[in-house]
Amino acid sequence: MSSLTSIVTPYIFANIKDIAIPEIDFDGGYLKNIDINIPAPTNYEDINLNLVNGDNAVELVADNLQANLVCDFSYKFGLTVKGKANIAIKKMNVDIELGISTQPGTPATDIAPKILADKVAVNINPDDIDIKLSGSLVSKIASVFIPLFKSTLIPLIVDDLTSQIKTIVETTVDEDLAKYGTQAEIPYLAGVTFDYGEMDGGIKVSTDKVLSGALNGTFFDAQKVQASKYTPTPFNVRDPKGKMLQAYLSDYVLNSMFESGFLTGNTLDITYLLKTYLNVTVTTDNLGLVVPEILTKYGSGKAVSLSGSFANT
Repeated sequence: MSSLTSIVTPYIFANIKDIAIPEIDFDGGYLKNIDINIPAPTNYEDINLNLVNGDNAVELVADNLQANLVCDFSYKFGLTVKGKANIAIKKMNVDIELGISTQPGTPATDIAPKILADKVAVNINPDDIDIKLSGSLVSKIASVFIPLFKSTLIPLIVDDLTSQIKTIVETTVDEDLAKYGTQAEIPYLAGVTFDYGEMDGGIKVSTDKVLSGALNGTFFDAQKVQASKYTPTPFNVRDPKGKMLQAYLSDYVLNSMFESGFLTGNTLDITYLLKTYLNVTVTTDNLGLVVPEILTKYGSGKAVSLSGSFANT
């Protein structure tokens, strides 16, 4: 489960790390421009990931999170005082259950993943926060306003934070999944398009708590769409005796990639592929081992740009 945790956790916190709440009104004043920053946890020992078969969901329980909240405030206690509050949240617990479903992708004939925020619970103990107020006259109301903030305003903020997380998941995240969760053009791979739409009803959580799914895995030339001459070979997406994290790739994926790359007639950016996937920068020293004249003409340590095209043999 640790492998899945390291994949799911950064994705979730990338979407909820900065949450803005416009305004919260309360008896005697208001909070405005509320900005909550929740850094992704670096210690995965505080993260528990559970697979829930009955809800076809992934539940993430994060303990000992830290966060920072800043806002403008106005509070009337005899006189009206305005200022800024900076709240350090030293410990916060978040419990999110994400239901996994499907939705039409782009194009609509493809199936994209869909995430439902089935449960969102945020817990902040008032004893685990430090509040600093700034502004003129804040000393006049601090002894009253800080206890009020901890007892009354923190629960209101938690309610809005919970609602915002749910909204982000079910709008921003799902809209991105519908738009980008099925196909992508790959300019540096001769301009082919990769279709990775979901198959077999999408991602499922089995009764023995295994998360699995199948993707299309077809490359094609979007400018000249045609059926591949290759046929996918059915195979099991999971080996019960295999490792905790498994991924399988059939030769159909590679065959359709080479086929579509040839059909485009476009250039393959080999320099980009080597740098992005192997962190290799080709220099004149490398090519000089094969073609010594390169070093004589261009000198040592010069970056080399490589490109090519698919050939039909």
